[in-house]
This record gives sequence, structure tokens and C-alpha cells, in this order.
Amino acid sequence: MAKRAARPRGAAFLDRLLRGRAWVWLIGTLLAGIVFLNVALLELSNGIARTTRDAAALGEENARLRLEAARLGSSERIQRAARARGLVMPAPGDVRYLRPGPDDGRLAARRITEPAPAVPVVDGPAVTGVAPATDPGEGIAIEETPTVAAPAAAGAPVPTGEGAAPLPTETAATDSPAAP
Repeated sequence: MAKRAARPRGAAFLDRLLRGRAWVWLIGTLLAGIVFLNVALLELSNGIARTTRDAAALGEENARLRLEAARLGSSERIQRAARARGLVMPAPGDVRYLRPGPDDGRLAARRITEPAPAVPVVDGPAVTGVAPATDPGEGIAIEETPTVAAPAAAGAPVPTGEGAAPLPTETAATDSPAAP
């Protein structure tokens, strides 16, 4: 008679476990988990790629805006714009600093006036000119302030600042003959 090989302890239980339905469910659950993890990893990778693309686009936009700010802030461009508006650079000796005096506070308090009434805006402000604001007591120009006027109804006066000449205004589309 041939001798049978000795089986390790628990071998029968292991055989039943590996050949049973529980093992199939366990393997199926593990495979579903692996698929879920792969899908989650793909979504994460896609989000990272999208964020990287957005960051690159924002970097390009930042570079463009920095270049634009440098172009707009260049002293040559500002000087050309000032010359086009009739401004001139003062001579080196013409620039001086003011020192506060003992009566400056009282003088400033006396010069305070009520602000001018607001101009009604119909279709948006139209700058009509620049009127110098003057000190009524001494007749010295203090600063230049833009004068704003709104398009007025037909026949109504257009409010402007003192000494400012209004620019020609366009007629509204409703005042013109009907377009075809």
C-alpha cells in the first residue's frame, strides 16, 4: 500500500474557502476597488492638468499686464502726453517747496465753501472743458478741475463751469429723422 502524504492542518478548510463563492466575491470586490482607485487617480490627474493650464494662462496674463503697466508708466510716454496737452516741464530753479505758516489753518478754514451742486447725468458724463477754480479773495488759481455736463433736453441750458466753453454735443437718436 502506498502511503498518503500528510496534509497540513486546516488544508481542508482552505480548499473549501478557495473553491467557494466567498473567494469570488472577495476577488470581485478587490477588482472593483482597484478600478475605483484608477478612476479617482485619473480625475485627480485631470484636475492637476487643468490647474497647471490655468496657472500658465494666469502667468501669461500677469506678464502681459506687467508689460502694459511698464509701457503706460514710462516717463517718456507721460511726458509726450503732457506735451500734447500743453504742459511744460518747469525750469530747475522754478520748483520750490512750501513751508507751513502760523495762519495757514485759519486761512484754509475761511476759504472752505459749499461744494457745487451735482450735475444730473442723463446718458453719461461729457467733459466740456477745464475751468480753473480761483480763490475769491485773491484771484489766484488754486487748481484745475474738469467741468462735467450732461446732455440737456432740447432748449435747456447745459451747465458748465465758469469760463469753460462747452464742446459741441451730438443730437440724440430720437431727435433725428427715422432711419430706414
